[in-house]
Amino acid sequence: MTTWIVKFFNRTKSFGFITPDEGGNDVFVHGTQVLGSIADGDAVEYEVGEGKKGPEAKNVKRIGAAGVAPSEQDMMDEAA
Repeated sequence: MTTWIVKFFNRTKSFGFITPDEGGNDVFVHGTQVLGSIADGDAVEYEVGEGKKGPEAKNVKRIGAAGVAPSEQDMMDEAA
């Protein structure tokens, strides 16, 4: 699995893009491939698969928000 950061994710339209910390091409992600929920700035892990228009993130799972440890993010999610 690859680990990158969510650059943009629109919950209403159910799509977004994930970008590597080191730079490089963004990867499209559709909401149907997200396990749980993600938001802008979250660190995620996923597999790359072929989508209709090129590479697409599959089985996307949040492992933490940018600058926030996953356990801290879980507590923040529960409090919200």
